[in-house]
Amino acid sequence: DFIRLLDKYVSIAYLVLIGVGCIVCFSSIFFVYNNIRLVIFSKRQLIETMKLVGATPGFIRFPFIVEGVFQAFFGVLFSYGALLGINTMLKTQNVLIDFPKVQIFGLLALLSILIGVFGSILSANRFLKY
Repeated sequence: DFIRLLDKYVSIAYLVLIGVGCIVCFSSIFFVYNNIRLVIFSKRQLIETMKLVGATPGFIRFPFIVEGVFQAFFGVLFSYGALLGINTMLKTQNVLIDFPKVQIFGLLALLSILIGVFGSILSANRFLKY
């Protein structure tokens, strides 16, 4: 009975973690979306000048997508550094916690960059009028 109860709680914990992960993904897309929107609004005059000169929509859109990628990449670097620092601090206190492997962080970095690209493409397509 105890094993069944423990298995039930572990299943509930997995569902909660999946829900929290989805919320974090959507909030990341939202933050990148709003940040790119603010950058687009701050560079309105430059965008208008580029349109008057004859720049293609893709040429105007590309720097904003690259900015979303940079935001995501530096966010991953910051979080990895913070976790590495916390892990080092806990090791000095003799607390043994398994630190995830670098491959897992590589996958998370790739996922984060994809989220950054998705949010910046959504924002650029919505707020750049042609």
